[in-house]
Amino acid sequence: MCEAFDRVLLDGAVFAYLKDARIPFRVASADAGPSGVTTYNSRTGMTLTLNKHAWVHLPTPTLRTPHPRAMAGGMLCDGSASCLYEVVKHEFTHVIMFSLFLSLGMSNTDIQSIKSYFDPQHNVIFTHLLKAFWGQVTIDNSLLLKEDAEFSLTFDQSVPDIERSCIDQGGQMKVWYQGQWTDVAYGSKTTPHHSTVTTLSPDPRHLTVPNGLISCTK
Repeated sequence: MCEAFDRVLLDGAVFAYLKDARIPFRVASADAGPSGVTTYNSRTGMTLTLNKHAWVHLPTPTLRTPHPRAMAGGMLCDGSASCLYEVVKHEFTHVIMFSLFLSLGMSNTDIQSIKSYFDPQHNVIFTHLLKAFWGQVTIDNSLLLKEDAEFSLTFDQSVPDIERSCIDQGGQMKVWYQGQWTDVAYGSKTTPHHSTVTTLSPDPRHLTVPNGLISCTK
């Protein structure tokens, strides 16, 4: 999929560079962590890792929410395939950025000097490309939402605000835990991709869960 994106958007320039620079590229899966993450290592190359559980379990349709949807990058999606498609778009933008930095010989100090409202990996160049290529308006690439959600999700209002809005508007946070949607009390945002929560019953447990396994319902 990434190579197809590269051919359409950039005439194959990214993967041509990786080949010429002899930088390996691979896609891997994980059982935990964010729905997607892209890393670079000088020894092993570039790896795009997808959490194979993050988009498997959308909420069961009901009369009130016949078409449960999720949000990835500010884009609504309605199933595992379409949500994963949005996540891969976000991660391919990281592939572009890594390739750009490497081709220019930029150091970590150079990269960190680029203006960012979030972190060095999601600087203003990244957010510009994310919106220009895909129309995505947030760096958060996974959050399950109730069907009638009217949250305004932008680069300025991200997942922590959405989770807080869910609570403030009388919503109930749920997470996919032990094979079912479980009511939880919201704790805090530990990373851009994870939250801490506590199950309400029957056996309260503290959990750290990726955004893609969190739902907001009313």
